[in-house]
Amino acid sequence: MTDRALAHYKERFLPQYTRILGEIQGTEMTVLIWGPGPSGGDLYQKRLQIRDELRVKGVTALFSEEVPIAASEDEHSLSAQELAQAKASDLIVAIQCSFGSTAEVHDFGRLASTIAHKLLVFIDQDALTGYSYQGLLKSGLRGIVWVKNPDFEPATCLPMAPGKGPTATETPRQCHDA
Repeated sequence: MTDRALAHYKERFLPQYTRILGEIQGTEMTVLIWGPGPSGGDLYQKRLQIRDELRVKGVTALFSEEVPIAASEDEHSLSAQELAQAKASDLIVAIQCSFGSTAEVHDFGRLASTIAHKLLVFIDQDALTGYSYQGLLKSGLRGIVWVKNPDFEPATCLPMAPGKGPTATETPRQCHDA
């Protein structure tokens, strides 16, 4: 590096870099975690683990059912309340393995400008040929992680470009090969 470049690096780049890292460290984040309830067995335990580990790191991590419900269901439907929660969140982790979490992903995953870009969906690799993936997830959601249920081990990864996922006859590539 020239003397001039080194001076620029020390006087401009490093202070700006350090300031930005401090901003990142101080950024608050809310993560909504959708998935099975207490009757969901190991996958509910995984949902609890995700929430608890995020909380240890200082992230505001919560389940929809932990947010106080509206005073009157007549005033705000459950769907309206969950839409408001999703809009207020920075990231939504969905363990798509229960009727409720599948419905949430389908209800709100179509809202590309407000919700879809926030979704990180964990879905059983056996669902590749099902309606959920073929009908919604394949066409537009970018954050899809295939898992082997009930172990919740990462099984495969999909390319992140919409519509570029495997066809029903192809096998998604292994994560370590990605």
